[in-house]
Amino acid sequence: MMPSQGADRKSTRAHIALQPSIWYPWVEALLRGRQARFKRQAKEVTGVEQLLYSVREAAGIVGVGKSKMWELVARGEIESIKVDALRKIPADALTAYVERLRAEQAVPA
Repeated sequence: MMPSQGADRKSTRAHIALQPSIWYPWVEALLRGRQARFKRQAKEVTGVEQLLYSVREAAGIVGVGKSKMWELVARGEIESIKVDALRKIPADALTAYVERLRAEQAVPA
């Protein structure tokens, strides 16, 4: 084995070691489950729906990918606001976007 091959292998191992979901997919699923449980508990305690979503959460709600959601935000099709350094999407902006799509695609009777 050439020395350069060994170095590549070590760097690859280090890269994989930094991504626990590759070795332990159950860890990622557990974390997602905990996040969902905490959101449900927050709703039960406060009685209030979540008002702002991250781009990733909003993409999941609408059913598009994160890249597509960023594209929609950049084009101004979905309203977003900044909270410090974070880009957040109001819940009513998602509803307005879906309603606008439905109105545009409605077949005249």
